[in-house]
Amino acid sequence: MHAISYLLCELKSRDLDSRALIAAYLLKAGISVVVGQRWAIGSNRYNSPKGCYLFPTANQIQGGGMMQVRDAGHKVIASDEEALPLVDSLVNVAPNSVEACHKFVVDSDAHARLLSSQYSNFADKFIVTGSPRIETLRGSKFEPQNETPYLLFNTGFAIVNSIWGNLRTAITTLLNGADLSEEEVLFRIKVENSSLECMRALITQLAPDHRIVIRPHPAEQAQSWRDSFPEAEVVEGSSSLSWILGAKAVFHANSTTGLEAAVANVPTINLDLDSTWGDRFTMKQVNHTVQSAEGAAKLLQSLLNGTLPPPDRTLVESLFPPDGAQNTAKAIMHMIDRAPPISGEFKWQQIERTDIQRTKFTVSLQDLKNSLKFAESICGPIVCKIHQLDDSVFLLTP
Repeated sequence: MHAISYLLCELKSRDLDSRALIAAYLLKAGISVVVGQRWAIGSNRYNSPKGCYLFPTANQIQGGGMMQVRDAGHKVIASDEEALPLVDSLVNVAPNSVEACHKFVVDSDAHARLLSSQYSNFADKFIVTGSPRIETLRGSKFEPQNETPYLLFNTGFAIVNSIWGNLRTAITTLLNGADLSEEEVLFRIKVENSSLECMRALITQLAPDHRIVIRPHPAEQAQSWRDSFPEAEVVEGSSSLSWILGAKAVFHANSTTGLEAAVANVPTINLDLDSTWGDRFTMKQVNHTVQSAEGAAKLLQSLLNGTLPPPDRTLVESLFPPDGAQNTAKAIMHMIDRAPPISGEFKWQQIERTDIQRTKFTVSLQDLKNSLKFAESICGPIVCKIHQLDDSVFLLTP
């Protein structure tokens, strides 16, 4: 075992900034970090020095990867970035992930209670750290995109508008990651279709009088939004934070960005067309929620008139404990525990990726430097050397 951690990323807009902040805390403790796209990092599990892997999610696919990494001699910490907005945090957690990891960092006490109840035999694995993503939001000093006021639409229709090109492949991909019934899959398709129709209607209604910015989910086809709304700006890949901070209002359909906007104290309107679906998420507690495009347009008018009350800040702040990235870094340090630093040649085999993998996570050296600069605004100066190992994979050494 060496003083090195592997921070796996799958979605650039979701993972990069929070992983850079975790990396900053580790570097300050003298621990080297490999950060970047998870496919190449996992494939190099036998080549690279033994250390501690942090996985971004805990579905069946990730569980298989955890077991492979563990068998190669590394320590494994699981996390579940997809649980952040959920009331029921068990939806995307697979038994093989819980079994394979050494520890599982969770974002809240409620999250830990659910996991401990479902997996009582592994209750000692669960550590409440808070959410690294929430720490980046609370400490955010991003410059907002404020050239001209705009309305921000964050979309999340990864089944019915998926990057996989057709519904059948999207469903197969979904089932590979989660053990879902046919009834549940059909329900999700129904919810996405109705929410997509509602959002399209709302954009059509508001576009003549407002600047519209659309941020598709990383697993969506962005081009379909460009084709439908050529007058709108469709932005891909970048962190949501600067776009959220610069918006007059954020619109979404039970998307995690609604929670992020609430933490950032930006007016947010949630389109929830089926309460049985919306009840699964925390956004109904912290966002203004409506069931139609007409209701959303009326709420927007109230907002612009200054008559829309703000969300309950006490409730928003109480959902997650502070210092999520710092606490996650401490959990990694505990797993490494006085291991010697890496030395000598760093062996690495470059890995080819699919186009879909590149769409999900492609990061340049400048992207990484920008995220580290943001991390410095939260945790102070970072001194490190950066070595590019692969397409969107970087070694950071203190």
